[in-house]
Amino acid sequence: VWDGNDEFSGSFDGYGYTIDNFAYNDAAIHGVAFIGATISDAVIQNLNFTNVSIVAGDNAGGLVGALNSGKIKNCSVEGTITGVSYLGGLVGTSFKGIIRNSSFSGDVTATGDRVGGIIGNANHVTTAESKHLSGTITGDEQVGGIAGYLGESTVASSYTAGGTVSGRNSVGG
Repeated sequence: VWDGNDEFSGSFDGYGYTIDNFAYNDAAIHGVAFIGATISDAVIQNLNFTNVSIVAGDNAGGLVGALNSGKIKNCSVEGTITGVSYLGGLVGTSFKGIIRNSSFSGDVTATGDRVGGIIGNANHVTTAESKHLSGTITGDEQVGGIAGYLGESTVASSYTAGGTVSGRNSVGG
């Protein structure tokens, strides 16, 4: 587990393998995910997770906490992500990231804002052919089935199927 203190660069190919029972439990730590943060042109692909359980602070996701100029392709996460803000089933927050052909099934629960089934906070991000398949996405503000917040970002051929999205303000499917 990377905790966001060291950024990952390079390529990680899971060759279609599945990691089961990935867990992290410390609400005081930010940037928690399988990979806490990426830089440059990092690529994470062909990797699946089942029975994920993450409890963290901000910028948490099942796969990457902070996707900075990186790419995620052909990945899936199934489980629960719980924290404060900037939470996503796959990615907590991203700047100039690309997410393609990836999915999340499960629950994302935040006490704060920018919460999404795929990505919580997206700036200059492209999400294509990604889906939130089932579960509950809950937060206070800026909550969505695909993304909680999109700033100058593109979402194409993506959808939410089943599940519930709820919050107090700025909520979408």
